[in-house]
Amino acid sequence: MECVNEYPENWEIWAKIVKDEVGWKCEECGAPHDPEKGYCLTVHHKNGVKSDCSRKNLVALCQRCHLRAQGKLLRSQRVSAMELAGQIAFEFRSNY
Repeated sequence: MECVNEYPENWEIWAKIVKDEVGWKCEECGAPHDPEKGYCLTVHHKNGVKSDCSRKNLVALCQRCHLRAQGKLLRSQRVSAMELAGQIAFEFRSNY
């Protein structure tokens, strides 16, 4: 059985391209890549699909911002799964 949510073989190249494009700074908080000060730049998949390396799906984030983004993504995925299973239902109301 093949796993479809794995990093591609050239992931390191994709990650470096994204980091280079943004000047090795976090796109969320602007912190520069500086591991000694606790800011290690990473690349996050917005949709959570590791094999989707389209540029619109990739964002350079420091580890702190990456953890926050990943937490939001995981919560969203859990809620969606629960909705699909009929365990919860949300009514969307917009003021716009």
